[in-house]
Amino acid sequence: MFNLQQVSSFQNVRLPYMDPIVWAHGKYAYKNASQCSYNSPSRSELDTLHRMNQMCTASTDENSFVMSHDESIELLQETYSGSMQITEDLKIGDWQAASHLYHANGVNVDPVKFGTTQAELEKLRDGFISYTRKRYKLPSIGYVKACQTSLKTICLDCSSIRRDDTEYFYKHSVSKSVTFQNGRYLICFNGTTKDLITGDKQREETMRKFNQTNRIGSQEWIDKWSK
Repeated sequence: MFNLQQVSSFQNVRLPYMDPIVWAHGKYAYKNASQCSYNSPSRSELDTLHRMNQMCTASTDENSFVMSHDESIELLQETYSGSMQITEDLKIGDWQAASHLYHANGVNVDPVKFGTTQAELEKLRDGFISYTRKRYKLPSIGYVKACQTSLKTICLDCSSIRRDDTEYFYKHSVSKSVTFQNGRYLICFNGTTKDLITGDKQREETMRKFNQTNRIGSQEWIDKWSK
């Protein structure tokens, strides 16, 4: 019995003699034998190849997803089940760290050292579940731990300032947050779950607004994302 996952890995590499439609039109009939060094497939082989073709077509939808939503969540839960404690009350979950690795370069964790590129990591911005459903390469645990360690180092630095009354603007809401500031570094935690929201080196203008408003983001963010 064919495995969908195995089939999907080579679905785009279609050799001409694997296409039953080509055979049906007689492109490789016996009269062309001088151009081909193989024999015509049997009816059962043609049927099998046709089923493979249908399976390959069905395994990828219009969004290029090759995994179901539930399958991707299960994979992510199994892969990124741990966390790193930052303070007595705050942590950075593996899942949260992995889903924000496009910021890791900003906190001095070079993606190239972990076998990936910034261009690949930018695909995470569309959402970790969507990224996983498309079967993009999952970040290694070593890379995740390196990012967590870098963020923890910034948070625990003696010159970092902790603020427990900040706000973070999500796509459709505003959340209470705990934020560590060190120069242009901002590491933000959800005030309820106590898990990481994001951590990065910010622009000067972002820092200026943060120090004025005690907020990360703005209503403009929500308006933009809501369109």
